[in-house]
Amino acid sequence: PYTTLFRSNEFAVADLMFIVTPPLTIQTKVLPAAIVGTAYAAGLVALSGHAPYTWSLDPTTPPTAFTLDPSGVLYGSPTQSGSTTISVALTDASTPPQIATTTLILSVDAPLSITAASLPAATANSPYNTRLTATGTAPLQWLLASGQLPGSLSIAPDGTISGTPTT
Repeated sequence: PYTTLFRSNEFAVADLMFIVTPPLTIQTKVLPAAIVGTAYAAGLVALSGHAPYTWSLDPTTPPTAFTLDPSGVLYGSPTQSGSTTISVALTDASTPPQIATTTLILSVDAPLSITAASLPAATANSPYNTRLTATGTAPLQWLLASGQLPGSLSIAPDGTISGTPTT
């Protein structure tokens, strides 16, 4: 706070105090991705201004399947993949109140699921090549989680298993 003395030769003298408040801003620029059918929650972050803050969604473009509570937590359970635009407003406790707005993009990914139920049979000492399949949001990257593949078989990041098995 700053204290300033204002004087007038004709009328009165008064000590007045005023507070310089930094502008209210929304620090959140990127939302973590959501997954279809999975509960989602992400907190938004305010910067400067005067707490307490109140968060709200733009009532003209409410996002499907998501709610923003006044404390700044965006939550919901998305039902379809894609991206959605979420316009939010932040109001602080200044007098008069400051308002900051922003638009965020929320990516909703399809759930990851390996769709290859089994692999084609391999013959010892013969070249082998097959590709694993999965559903989810591209790009998908494959790796061997544990153990090892037989012989000289290896798995590529695109899900291709290739090589020549020896046993």
